[in-house]
Amino acid sequence: MVADDLILMTSEGVSDFTENVFTVADDFVVFSVKASGNALVALSHIPGGISSNTYKITYGDTTVIERADIDVKQTFPTPGLLNENEYTDLWITWAMNALYIGNGTIVGESEIGIFMDEEMFEIHSASFTTGEGVQGMWRMALHAGR
Repeated sequence: MVADDLILMTSEGVSDFTENVFTVADDFVVFSVKASGNALVALSHIPGGISSNTYKITYGDTTVIERADIDVKQTFPTPGLLNENEYTDLWITWAMNALYIGNGTIVGESEIGIFMDEEMFEIHSASFTTGEGVQGMWRMALHAGR
């Protein structure tokens, strides 16, 4: 990620997804996080907060993808994924009834896991926060490329 193309943000561990909310124009997001505990991303049809049309991804030693309105989730072992001293580069993309998550700055490489959803909704926003009591620092590419 080039410094001129970055948005820098912090999260104070409130995990309510009301801050650090961005409109998503593409079918992917690329970002970096520095945190000692869980880092959370919400992908929503309607910007801000958690609604019925929201996917929540919790990154940590186990990464979990879940849909807010149904009790379905997928877990992936990711020990040591996050670090409070160094940024971890991550990406998320969605297409053809699936969410894909991975490591690095190149979408499609170093895949962590896939969450299938036959009734997938359109994603228009991404929100970033950390788990309760965890402070985090985030970087997000303004014009991330594949």
